[in-house]
Amino acid sequence: MSFIAPELPREIYGEANIRLGKIEAEYNVVIICAVESGSRAWGFPSPDSDNDVRFFYVRPLAHYMGLDEPRDVIERPI
Repeated sequence: MSFIAPELPREIYGEANIRLGKIEAEYNVVIICAVESGSRAWGFPSPDSDNDVRFFYVRPLAHYMGLDEPRDVIERPI
């Protein structure tokens, strides 16, 4: 998986990939696509803007096969 944001500074791009890899390991998911979002992606960041990333992921098949409807969102703090 590779984070899609060619205009990001190299150090932020690398850090995003590291953090996404940690999310994959922590939540047992495979991230299939990640993109920059928020004010930076729209071209109007302020000096204190953070870097927002949204991503699509899949979980192991067993996650989807139960009777309960599990939460299917991963949210992380800034």
